[in-house]
Amino acid sequence: MASVAARAIAFALAALVAGGAGGCRKKPTETFGHGGPEAWVVDGAVYRISATHFERRDGNVVVYVMKYPLPPGSATEVDNDGAGILTWPLVKYAYNNRSFHRGVSPHGPTAPAQVILAIDLYTPDGSRFLRRYETVAGK
Repeated sequence: MASVAARAIAFALAALVAGGAGGCRKKPTETFGHGGPEAWVVDGAVYRISATHFERRDGNVVVYVMKYPLPPGSATEVDNDGAGILTWPLVKYAYNNRSFHRGVSPHGPTAPAQVILAIDLYTPDGSRFLRRYETVAGK
């Protein structure tokens, strides 16, 4: 009996580590509005977004996702605070330029209950997902 409990705890810890190591991503109910690479200029600095798309979640929540490979030479381990600092210029640009309005119109007649801005951070070569940083648009 003790070995079953130990295996269950080990499995739960492994799932927690695997799920939390790179940031948590909630499962979307659908994705849409996929866009290609873009270069955004924020306060004189150029940020290269490799792709964008929208995700719809339960409760009529829409997430505008920006895929951002970190610049060469950047750390490949980023905690949530570091992600917030790295992504702030992208959040600022997306909000100020209303980039998230491109595909926000819902399938139905009502506006989304909530729009979330999400930045998926990747290694500089774009091959490995590191973390997702999310914030409610306008917060």
